[in-house]
Amino acid sequence: MQSSGVAEPCTLTYGPRPRWHRRWPWFRSIFSVLITSASLIFMIWGRQITRKSALLYHQHQCLTYIAPENQVVFDEDPQAAADLLARSAEYESFVPVHPFSRAAVTHTPRCWTSFEKLAWGAAAPQHKHVLFLHELRTSNGMRRLVCVILNCEGRFKLESIVINPADLTNAPSNARTPITVIIGRGSRPHVVMEPREKHIRFYAGQIQRDDPSKFYIRYELDLQEHYICGRLNHDGTDVILDFQQNWSWLADWYWTPKEQEAVLKALQSQQVTPSPPSTGILLAEPPDR
Repeated sequence: MQSSGVAEPCTLTYGPRPRWHRRWPWFRSIFSVLITSASLIFMIWGRQITRKSALLYHQHQCLTYIAPENQVVFDEDPQAAADLLARSAEYESFVPVHPFSRAAVTHTPRCWTSFEKLAWGAAAPQHKHVLFLHELRTSNGMRRLVCVILNCEGRFKLESIVINPADLTNAPSNARTPITVIIGRGSRPHVVMEPREKHIRFYAGQIQRDDPSKFYIRYELDLQEHYICGRLNHDGTDVILDFQQNWSWLADWYWTPKEQEAVLKALQSQQVTPSPPSTGILLAEPPDR
């Protein structure tokens, strides 16, 4: 019998399905579970993770903050005010309330403002007029975020904020024992408060290169240069300040470095109530830079 000439259809034979292909439905199920779990975790913890990340970021900015040595951070000269305010949004005008205070322009780093809001909450009081901001280390290696601010209502008050830095598991905490160093005239009870006749200008504080526990702040009083020297105490709980003075602008109630150390020990032991600070005239040579 002759062939009709039409080829019979060929049957294609496929090889066995690979193992990974046979297991793909399981991978898809596991992947779906992981995506769902990650979404739930982000919904529950996402806001806290975002807040913590922002806190650590701004804290790092503060720990490593370095301003130029000639950057003015406080100036009572009205002629310089407009120029400073035009430089950066970090400058702002200070409008005094005390009759002996003067209008001035002050500087507060943006990273410090953001850090305080994240660390203590937006409702917490904000510390402005920053003279120094950086990390300091004790002799035994303890790290602290230190910020020195200027309270310029009436008498000048230098206040140190010493903070235990936050990490992935711990929030930042305040490590300092409150001591305020007052500089200016008329702090004694029997002295009548008098207005100043001279302008004052502060420059950004600088870390001392040869010692990570020390810093200095340069300021000008009637165009005469002076220095405030500071160091983190051994326990990492506060900053000890020592500054150059002159007879025309005496700090009447000035905690000397030895008195500051004694007061810190007394407050820590809670056994002695500190008496008012005595007059101190300690000359601080310009620090080695």
